[in-house]
Amino acid sequence: MKARVHFLWAVILGLLCAPGLILAQANINNVLYVGNGITTWGTGDIGSQINNAYAALPASGGTIVVIPQTSGACYSYSTPITFTTVHKYVTLQGSTISNDSPPGSGSCLNYTPMTSTAAITLDYMNAIGSQLSAGTGLRNLTLSNNGCITSSGCGSSATAIAIGNTHGGAYGATMENVSVFGFGTVFSVTNVASVGITWINPVLTANTLVFSLGNINGNHIVGGIINGNGKVLFQTANTTSELYDEGTTYFSNPGNPASFDYTSGGLTSIASFTNCHFESFQVGGTGANFFSGAVDLRLDSGLMEDDYSSGTGNWFINPGGYSLMIDGTKFLSRRPYTQIVLTTSGTRAHLRPINGSPAIITNWVGGSSAPYATLMPLTAYNGNSPAPWTIESPVTLESNLTVNGRLTKAAGSFRIDDPIDPANKYLEHSFVESPDMMNVYNGIVILNSNGEADVKLPAYFEALNKDFRYQLTPVGGYAPLFVAVEVKQNAFHIAGGKQGLKVSWQVTGIRQDAYANAHRIPVEEEKPPSERGHYLVPESNPRPE
Repeated sequence: MKARVHFLWAVILGLLCAPGLILAQANINNVLYVGNGITTWGTGDIGSQINNAYAALPASGGTIVVIPQTSGACYSYSTPITFTTVHKYVTLQGSTISNDSPPGSGSCLNYTPMTSTAAITLDYMNAIGSQLSAGTGLRNLTLSNNGCITSSGCGSSATAIAIGNTHGGAYGATMENVSVFGFGTVFSVTNVASVGITWINPVLTANTLVFSLGNINGNHIVGGIINGNGKVLFQTANTTSELYDEGTTYFSNPGNPASFDYTSGGLTSIASFTNCHFESFQVGGTGANFFSGAVDLRLDSGLMEDDYSSGTGNWFINPGGYSLMIDGTKFLSRRPYTQIVLTTSGTRAHLRPINGSPAIITNWVGGSSAPYATLMPLTAYNGNSPAPWTIESPVTLESNLTVNGRLTKAAGSFRIDDPIDPANKYLEHSFVESPDMMNVYNGIVILNSNGEADVKLPAYFEALNKDFRYQLTPVGGYAPLFVAVEVKQNAFHIAGGKQGLKVSWQVTGIRQDAYANAHRIPVEEEKPPSERGHYLVPESNPRPE
C-alpha cells in the first residue's frame, strides 16, 4: 500500500512539474498546491501565496504542497510564512524525494531578508498545548537565506523556523528531509507547548546557530548532517530543554565556549546521543569543545574526534549538570589533551569510553568533581592490533568463537544439559587455571615383562613445550614407579613396576611456541593510575570503611 501511495504522489508531482502544464484545480481534498504558475493564491511572492493558501484551508487545517519551479531554481520571497491560527494544523511540503536524493533536494525557498524576522513561523497550538499536532510540520523543503552558503553563516539575524510567538507553538510537529542554509538561527523556540519536535534526516549547514531553545522544549533528531555552523545549540537563561539524537553527524561546528552551549545558567537540561558522530577541526582552537554547561549528558556508542594536530587540547566535554554517562563512545585525537572531560562541582560521571588514540589520549578526567568520577576505559582497535572490549550484559553465541589474542576473564566453565536429567538440569564444571601457560597430557599404559613401558607423546610435543613435570600412579597394585628416561624425541620411559601392571600417567609442559614467548601473561601487575581505587567487580570488593 505504501509503495502505491508513493507511486501516486510521484505521478501527481511529475504532472505538476511538467513544462507548460499548470494545475487548474489548486485544492484537492484539502491538499492545496502553490507555485509553478498556479495563480489561485494571488500573484505575490511564494510566501504570500502560501499564506493565502493557509487562510483557505478549513478550520482543522490541511496540507500545502509547494510545486518546484520548472527550471529547478529556488523561489525567492520576502513575505514571512506564518501558520498562526490556533488548532489550524498544517503540513508544508515540497516535492517527494527518495532516500538517496542529495542534500538540498525537495522544493527550494530562498528567504531574502537578513533582519530579525522568521522565514516560517509555526504557532498553531493554544497557550497550554492541550492538543497534539502530530504529523504536521515541514517536509521535503530546502530553505536558504539570501543565497548564503558560507561556513558559520553570512552575518544574518534571520530565523529559518520559529516555533511559537503569541500562542503555544507546534507541539508534536515533524521536520522531515528539511535542509537549511545561511540563516542566523535555524530553529528558535519560545513557547512552553513547543515540545516533541521530531527531525528526520535534516541537513543544516552554514548557519550562525542551529538550535536556540527557550522555555520547556524537546527535540528528537534521527539521522542527518549538521555541519559548518557557528554553533549547534544555545540554551537561553533560566530555561530547560531535552534533546534526543540517534545517528546524526556533527562536523565542524566550533561554537564558543562549545558547540552545544548550556552555559547561560539556570535549570539543567537533558541531552542523549546514540551512535552519533562528532568531529571538530578548529585551526588554532583550544580544543574540540563539544559540550559545556548545565546539561545532564549521555553518550552511547558513536564517535568523538579532534582532527586538529597542533598544541594541546583542553577538553571535549565540560559538563555542569548533575550527571554525565559515556558508554562505548570512541574518542580520537591527533593532539594530546589536558583531559577529555573537565568536570565542575556537583557532576557525577560514569565513563566507559573507547580510546581510539591510546598513544595520544592519556588523561581522561579533570576538574573539581574528578574524584567522584567512575572511569572504566575500553581499549579499541588502534590501527596496529585488535584488543578486547568489555561487555557487561550476557552474550550468547550460537556458533564457534575464534579469539586471535588473549582472553581475560574473572571465571570460566563449560555448561551443558545434565546427562542424567537433561530436560531439567544443567551441568557445569569450572576451568582448570594455572599461573603458567601450561598444557596437560595424560593416559594409561600397561607395563611389559620387565615392568617397564615407553610412553609415546604427540610429534609436536617438544616443539610446543618445555619444563616438563611427571606424575605416575599404579592402578590395581603397588609399585615403586619412576621415570627412567625423561622426554626425548617425544617419548619418556617408565620403570620400577611388574609385568601387566596398569599405570596412569600425566605430563605437563609450559608453552614455548613463538606466540607464547612473545605474549607471556603476567601473574600480577600494577593497575595504571587511572584505574586505582576502582574495581572490575565492585560488589565483590567493597570499599573499606
